[in-house]
Amino acid sequence: MKLKLNIVSTYRAQIYGFAILWILVFHGGAINSCDFSFGVSGLGWLNSVIGVGNVGVDIFLFLSGISLYFSFTKNPDYRAFIKKRLQRVAIPALAIYSIYWIVRYAFLQPNVIGLLSRFTLMRFWMTGDQTMWFISAILVLYFIYPYIYAFIFGGKRHNLRFAILLALTYLAIYLFSQQAPELYELWEIALTRIPVFIIGSWFGKFVYDKREVNPAWAILILIGVVAFAYVMHAGMLDGMAKRLFYAVGGISGCYALALVFLFFDKIPVVGKGLNLFFGFFGAFTLELYCTQGMLNQILRMLPIYEVGNVGQFAIMALCAIILAWIAMRLCNALIRQLKKSAAPEPKQ
Repeated sequence: MKLKLNIVSTYRAQIYGFAILWILVFHGGAINSCDFSFGVSGLGWLNSVIGVGNVGVDIFLFLSGISLYFSFTKNPDYRAFIKKRLQRVAIPALAIYSIYWIVRYAFLQPNVIGLLSRFTLMRFWMTGDQTMWFISAILVLYFIYPYIYAFIFGGKRHNLRFAILLALTYLAIYLFSQQAPELYELWEIALTRIPVFIIGSWFGKFVYDKREVNPAWAILILIGVVAFAYVMHAGMLDGMAKRLFYAVGGISGCYALALVFLFFDKIPVVGKGLNLFFGFFGAFTLELYCTQGMLNQILRMLPIYEVGNVGQFAIMALCAIILAWIAMRLCNALIRQLKKSAAPEPKQ
């Protein structure tokens, strides 16, 4: 039985759901200094696993590249493509953050420039503020995606074109880090994620074509996961090399998760229940990213906030999940209404 590369599309919602929850608890450790081992020595490995939860971003970007290939192949209209992507990202982000930004930066800490830079969703590129860096980064990637697609698939020898583009990207990142080190430090978290997005954009064709490969590929996936875990645990890399190596974890982890969810599907109650659980969160990942970021900022401004308090973080995370689900339902309804309003009138 061969391994189907489109397995990541079959279990895309579950993979997204797992990745966003991993990112959420990663923020708990990295930003809130939470100890998820609760001081128990036997659970120390939990902090190690959670500590590399930012690889969930690489999973997102790899899958995003694949998904965009599907979308652009079906309708290669640049304006329609960008309009759809903007609606999907800008509407939830602005709906969730707007009131908070206005209250904080128009009244509590007046800062007109800061307020405007946030409403453009480009503040990360202006100041390096990482509060919503992923939103700023993915919007730029959406705008350049059609050009990535055209370069790779606009002629013959797709694989060679992809290899050239990827090599040039790595070279550009390195040269930028040498020629503009201050800017590179500000943007490093996003620039070093561009390669995994390009890999996903190229790989999308294999997924779209439902390519089947030898099941021995599962061994390569396992090697990738183990290599990533070992290198991160041993601290063998740092700086740019470490960040770029996250692509290995993102790609291998994406397929490893897909195989796990495939296995879960074969377990009648518990397995299918887990798939439903992660699939549920996969439906509002963007909204959860935004609500968690916003509520975490609010939590850390409150006088009752305690650094490392897992209970406070858990309550905040639960509130973020509820708010994100509500935001998803409302934003989806708004997007449907906008599409309905933009649809041409039927001929009489």
